[in-house]
This record gives sequence, C-alpha cells and structure tokens, in this order.
Amino acid sequence: MDTGSKDKPGFEQTEIGIVPKDWAVEELDSCVVTIFCGRDPTGGKQSHSKERTAYRIIQSAPVFDGYLDRSKVGYISEKMYCSLKSASVKENDVLLNQLGDGITFARSCIVPFDVLPAIITRSVGCIRCNDKKLDPWFLNSFLVLPKTKNYIESFNSGSSRRAIDGGKMRSFLVPIPPLEEQRKIGLFFKTLQKRIELTQQVNKTLDLIGRAVFKRWFVDFEFPLEEGKPYKSSGGEMVYSEELGKDIPKEWHVGRICDLCFSITNGGTPKRAESEYWNGGIAWFKTGELTDGPLIGSEEHITKEGLKNSACKLWDENTILIALYGFTVGKLGVLKIKAAANQACSGLVAKKEVGYLFLFYSLLFKRQEFINFAVGAAQQNISQQIVQETRTIIPPTALLRDFTTVLSFLFDKQTALILQNRTLTLIRDTLLPKLMSGKIRVPFAKENVEA
Repeated sequence: MDTGSKDKPGFEQTEIGIVPKDWAVEELDSCVVTIFCGRDPTGGKQSHSKERTAYRIIQSAPVFDGYLDRSKVGYISEKMYCSLKSASVKENDVLLNQLGDGITFARSCIVPFDVLPAIITRSVGCIRCNDKKLDPWFLNSFLVLPKTKNYIESFNSGSSRRAIDGGKMRSFLVPIPPLEEQRKIGLFFKTLQKRIELTQQVNKTLDLIGRAVFKRWFVDFEFPLEEGKPYKSSGGEMVYSEELGKDIPKEWHVGRICDLCFSITNGGTPKRAESEYWNGGIAWFKTGELTDGPLIGSEEHITKEGLKNSACKLWDENTILIALYGFTVGKLGVLKIKAAANQACSGLVAKKEVGYLFLFYSLLFKRQEFINFAVGAAQQNISQQIVQETRTIIPPTALLRDFTTVLSFLFDKQTALILQNRTLTLIRDTLLPKLMSGKIRVPFAKENVEA
C-alpha cells in the first residue's frame, strides 16, 4: 500500500495509505458478522456430482475480481452439502481466494443469489459483513484494487502457492467511509461489474450459436437447401470418403487445412534485452491471450524495430492465430487489428473464397485432433506442418459464402461487445481507485448516515 505520500489538506496518512480525515481505518474483524474458511468434501473431486443438483460447490477457479463465473461452479449431492453446511454461504457474502497461484490468489467476488445453496472449499474464504458498518460491495471494491492485492500479498505464508488463513484475514486494515458513501461507491462498482458480466454472458451465447450453426451445416450436413429444408435429413445425396472414413455430401471434397489458406506463417519474439524493441505501437500476442474469439488488444506491444529485427510477422485483420505449444495447444484467436504474436503461434490467412470464419470454426472443431497429436509428441506440442496437413472437408464456394454471410453478424457483434467491455473496464479501473482513496467523493445526504 502507498505509505510514502505526504499529507494532503483534508487527508491523513494511515497504515494503508492516504485517506480522507472523515474516514476511519479499522481491522476487518470489527466490521463483520463472521469470517470463515471453506471445507473440502471427502473424496475430492469424486464427491462432486456429475449431474446438476440443487446444491453448488465453489472452488477458487470461478472466483474472479468482481464476479463469480457460474459456468465454473460445480454441483454437489444433498448428502455432501448437508455434511459441509458449516461452509455454506449466503447472498452478498464476499468471497476471497485464500489459496492459489499468482493468478487466482486474492481474487474476490460477491455471492449471487442464483448459485445458492452453495458451500465453499478450503481454498476460499468467506467474509460476511455487518451491514450497519461495512457494505459488501464497497469491501469488494477495496479488495480488487491492485494496491490491496499487494497488501494482501504481504500476509502470504506460502511460496509459489500463496496462502493466508482466517486469522490474517481478520487483521486486514480497511478504510471505513460513512456508510451511505460506502453504498454509493459500492453501487458504482456493482453497476459497472454487472454490465461487464452481462456482455460477457451475451458473448458466450453468441459463441455457442456460431458453433451450433457450424456443426449443423458442416458436421451434421444439415445446411439449408434453397427451399430452406435441411440437406441430409431431406434425402440429400451422400458419398463415402475413404480419407475421412465417413459419408459426406456429394460434390464436396476432402483436402487439408492448407488448402483453405492463402498463407500460414509462424510468429516470433524480439530480444527482450533490447529495450528499443518493446513498448511500441504494434500489438503482440502470446498464446495465453487466445480465447477462441476476437482479439482487439494485447498485453504487450513491440516497436517497428522489434518487428524488423525478429521473426515476427505483422498480420492483417481476420488472420487466425492458433497456439502450437503446451496446455494451450489448439487455442484460437481472430485478429481484429493488425498485430504480431510469439513463436508459439501460427497465423493463418484464409483464401478469399473460403472466408476467415469457415477456417476459424474448422480449426475449432479440429482441436481434439491437435491435442491428440500433442499428447503423442515428446514435448506435447504441435507444429505448423501438422496444422497444414490436417484433413478437412471443403464445401462448395457458394455454401461457404452463405455461411460467411450468416455468421459475420454474430462475430461482428462479439467484437463490438468486447470493445464495449474494454471501455467499461477502463472507466472502472480509472475511477474506482480515486473513489476508494477519497480523491473523488460521491455526494450523499448526511441525514441518511445519521439515520
């Protein structure tokens, strides 16, 4: 936390930095109803229900800063839930990852109503605020700040796997503005976070629709005929393909991924030691940034000199990136800006008559093949050649054109939503630290506080 700044008018120095003089700074323990740690079910993952039940189990993975990823929340049997009921959580409890690596450790979120009843595992701690003293969304606003992350890190008792216990959580110092001001700051964070989460959910739905359309047309062969009827189930003629070992529509043929591409090239990495190669204006992606969707902004950037003096390629918009190495094998991204990537990526440019969307979904549905190749290799990697030589169906150009027309709207909408989320995230990350430090004050009625 910032403890080196000089005092400012109306502010005072505290152990957690500069705060307004009308704010208190107290230990978390004095502002809560309870703090407790979760419990692990006996039998580990085997105790998780493979079927959906009325009971949920929350581990550290679905806890993100500001929201809970419901798709990663597991299910548990009623019997197991009842045996672990002391680890059950309530709506508006604050969850904090107390065990985890450098990425998941200290992430925090609010428990939403729609995952209840639920228990938390040992890697997650629960903070139940005293609502007459501390607003949960305000506390979550404090916990997600980068300065707070550094502060929590100072309590870490682990090494590569970080760890804190309930006792240390109780001793956290937190700023305590007037309750009405807390609620307004919390509402600002909650409103933006809910909007960000909503756009993420819409994007997931659009992604599922795109996959479903591709599967129906090019896996199930139920693409629409001129009169709108599905091809295969309407008696469309099928012929056996020796290469694929299955029937495919007549007039389709089998080729390789390279037959769909104008070019396939690998990326590269400028020398890290050369400072003039980095922090420029050219987006440079790593495989961990590939999320099977549009790519509009990278974590790192390189300069024109870095591009010129390395194996990097500057790819155009709509180039498909595919990860070749390690646990990210087969992961994809679609450039929506001109950009480069590291050597763990190949960049595939689709032929004009094929279209980048058909190429993208073809690679997406080939992922298991790529993973199987990687598992059989010494280093669990694949090569550009493996990608190029992978067999694939090649439909008629007219059908590919129709597919591009249908899917372009969905993919453009996904890109627009990602851009919108970037803007919302920038607003949140710019204003929240100022609100949480009192540099920007929200108006509130003092009579509400006294009441």
